[in-house]
Amino acid sequence: MRNVKCHPGFPERFGCIEEVRDFCRGFFQWYNTEHRHGGIGLLTPQQVYLGRAREVIRNRQTCWPRPTPPGPTASWVVRRRPRPASLAFAKED
Repeated sequence: MRNVKCHPGFPERFGCIEEVRDFCRGFFQWYNTEHRHGGIGLLTPQQVYLGRAREVIRNRQTCWPRPTPPGPTASWVVRRRPRPASLAFAKED
């Protein structure tokens, strides 16, 4: 949600649901195909989804004189995290 609201094209208000839909179509197209995400090695989700991550990183290494960020090791929509032991509920008898 933060990325949507911080996007420079995000309006102060929407006049109707059609304006929301129009904005979201453009936003998600940009977000998935142009926006480089820090969590996946400054790649776009499209590059990762299409399996082009290694190719893009290899090309960067030939162009950039400094080390490149590591690429993704996995991708998921929602990452499940293990519950900390301190939050585990004691089983009552």
